[in-house]
Amino acid sequence: MAGAFLEAGDGRQFSRVAGGLAWPARGKPGFLVVLGEDLKKDPDFGVRHVRRLTEATEWQGESFMHPEPLLRCALELARLWLVPMWYAPQSVFEHTALRELNRELERERGARVRVTAPPHYYDGNALTLYNAMVRKRVATQKTLHFGESLIPGDLATFPPDLTGVAFDDHPPAAAFFCALAALEFTTPNPTTRRRVAAGPADSVGGY
Repeated sequence: MAGAFLEAGDGRQFSRVAGGLAWPARGKPGFLVVLGEDLKKDPDFGVRHVRRLTEATEWQGESFMHPEPLLRCALELARLWLVPMWYAPQSVFEHTALRELNRELERERGARVRVTAPPHYYDGNALTLYNAMVRKRVATQKTLHFGESLIPGDLATFPPDLTGVAFDDHPPAAAFFCALAALEFTTPNPTTRRRVAAGPADSVGGY
């Protein structure tokens, strides 16, 4: 969100938020995650810490094996956390379920669910790039914070050389990669910031 910083209910402040979305594929349900980037840089590392704010695997009792509950949940999380954009690779669901939902929202004068590809996803080496991005922040900087999350366990299953790893087989990691890439490879808007309240007051721990 340009020109604003977000303050969660417990007082934590974030310069930006980004949503990561993994579509259901290959018999695996989709996944949603919202990340927040700290308002100030860490003086030791020169980067902002990134914190998992929330994640979801179902919506009102419906799993994300189908796109509709996934997108309904994305709409609600966007409202709660003021998520301006969801990052995900292109999917047939963008041309079917997403368009259908947005047409319905337009008739009701509601907000749209916005989805776009994350930076460098189609460069040909996205998995290697994203994995290195995460490992640097975890191994040398300690600037990623997951709390109670499915994401670290999913990342831990990756072999060192990434042999046989596919995005579609790892929805938590894939959604996380997409959101983090959006924060890592884009520049915050430098305009004067205004405070915007967002999100429930929940605790977020460290990785």
